[in-house]
Amino acid sequence: MLKFVVVGCGHSATRYMSRFFTQLGIPCGHEDIFSRAGILENEKLVGDASWRAMPYLDKFEGIVFHQVRHPLPVISSLIWLGKNRGLDEWKAHVDVDCPVEIAAMRIYTRWNRMCEQGNPYFRYQIENITPELIFAFCLVIGMPRSLEDIKFLIEKMPQKINYHNKKIIPWESLPECDEKAELVKLSRRYKYNPEIFEEKKRKYQWRHTCGHIHVDEYPPDSCPKCNNQGKWMIINWY
Repeated sequence: MLKFVVVGCGHSATRYMSRFFTQLGIPCGHEDIFSRAGILENEKLVGDASWRAMPYLDKFEGIVFHQVRHPLPVISSLIWLGKNRGLDEWKAHVDVDCPVEIAAMRIYTRWNRMCEQGNPYFRYQIENITPELIFAFCLVIGMPRSLEDIKFLIEKMPQKINYHNKKIIPWESLPECDEKAELVKLSRRYKYNPEIFEEKKRKYQWRHTCGHIHVDEYPPDSCPKCNNQGKWMIINWY
């Protein structure tokens, strides 16, 4: 039986927390239990980090860690996804039959609200995790780890585990609508200013789907080797 799940809106860096816990010696999958195919079994895992866990939270008996992220990068990523691959994965729970910008705002607000369940339940901002917070999480899970190990990982592991689009949509470019008003209310409750997003700058080593390596804060829009957009993954950081 899983001890915990890390859940949140899609594109909120659940992959990061999966790797973080696993690096601490607390095996945590990423959409390995709560997967695209449904609920799978894996006796080696203590936890699973997956936005797909939300529909099953009402029957989940473990710890729920609700991870939230600033709305602008999440919505920007969802807009990119909607324009390039579609948002059908959310349509069973959120009405996405509308302009992609509105659909992205709906997904952020409504999915996060539906994640607000569980006993015990903890909500935190991924941008502001601290050694003390993770130390407390490990105690709650029942697998304590040292503050020194946690501090080391927070400093060394980048949160840009996955990457789709470097362009953050400006707040003023989002349409004025009921969904935007809902987003403002939820963002403020989560202690975010939705109009302003600032990201820490550092250089990363990116690997493209074709194998090409690129070093910079962000990867180019398309790979200079194969000329395809593809997908970039971080393999090192500076």
